[in-house]
Amino acid sequence: MQNNRISQILNIKHPIVQAPMSWLTDAHLVASVANAGGLGFLAPHAGQTTNPTSNQDVLDRMRAEIRKVKALTDKPFGVPFILSYDFSLIPLMVDLLIEEQVPVVLDNGWLDEEIYAKLKQAGIKIICRLGNPNLPDALKTQKLGADIFNERNWQF
Repeated sequence: MQNNRISQILNIKHPIVQAPMSWLTDAHLVASVANAGGLGFLAPHAGQTTNPTSNQDVLDRMRAEIRKVKALTDKPFGVPFILSYDFSLIPLMVDLLIEEQVPVVLDNGWLDEEIYAKLKQAGIKIICRLGNPNLPDALKTQKLGADIFNERNWQF
């Protein structure tokens, strides 16, 4: 492991994080990144070619893809806990991530105290990436216990 905070926190060799890209990522990409020493992320619709038919379908597909990653690597990888615009899915997704012992999760700015507490209690690392970073939310992220704060910036 390299001597830098990102590698130490995420238990990876290189401080390289492959972004979760909806429809583009799958277990093979994520496991390849992990086996090369980085951190790969599954994403909504990972490994899929058709839209899900229900929330249960979303969960079942993600569980299957997580298990495929685990069959291909013993290295850390991650999954975002927000997979759709149906936010009622979030608690179910968090439970799935805990059940499947996913090492790292990505929060795209939900900043929920109960969710963070559950994930931290399960020993899961949290990367928080805010769409519109600001000081109050950054401080809240720190208070909630995020392991890494990823300031996302758009430059054109």
